Amino acid sequence: MKPFFTIITPTYNSCPYVSHALETVLQQSFTDFEHIIVDGYSKDKTSYHIKEHVKLLGKRARIIKAVPTGVYNAINIGLKNSHGRYVVFLNSDDFFSDKDALARIYFHLKQLNFPRWLVGVRKAVNENGKEKYYSWRAPFLKYLGVYLGFNMFCHQNTVVDINLFEQFGYFREDLVLSSDFAYWSKLLLHGQKPVFVKDNFITFRYSRKSLSTRLAYTIGVIEAQKVSWGHKAAKLKGLFS
Repeated sequence: MKPFFTIITPTYNSCPYVSHALETVLQQSFTDFEHIIVDGYSKDKTSYHIKEHVKLLGKRARIIKAVPTGVYNAINIGLKNSHGRYVVFLNSDDFFSDKDALARIYFHLKQLNFPRWLVGVRKAVNENGKEKYYSWRAPFLKYLGVYLGFNMFCHQNTVVDINLFEQFGYFREDLVLSSDFAYWSKLLLHGQKPVFVKDNFITFRYSRKSLSTRLAYTIGVIEAQKVSWGHKAAKLKGLFS
């Protein structure tokens, strides 16, 4: 019998955070899921942690080894090997916000008659443990943000019907940080609108002091703007052709 959820976790030299991410998977009260870990031949203790995790989850967990060519390549590998009905994205340095996160996702999906695309509230924590919520906004404001080139849908709190990927393809691998934005934009252009819920499922880590974080943010903004204007040009071309 196929699992309801597939959790996809890309890993590559992911210590010291990966053990916490895996622990929060084990703690989930809703257990109808599979966990696919796509590891880029990690050279630190990541390999040890994911092997121990698979021992504890048994047949519900799999490790796929792949040459590290980017996080979206790893996610796509996970998607192509998925058996679940819905996909949940859990990065190796992120974690489920509590033990009932999957249970609440299932509750929302059932209450909403199983939409193809569910988006929750973003929550982040910095290196000092300070939490920050990205407030839930009216849908039209989120759509406006996407149109202007801002990623309003954090993939850590986006749950997607696997059939959407089979219908519209997978994440672009030529983008370093904004492939999720490009994909959500494509879904919107094809009339696939998400359903929003005022709930948080996964917490992601960030560091505003980190040079790499600031550089990554800059790269992400530039990529997102290129994607946004590309979609606008395509839409205009369709209107006048």
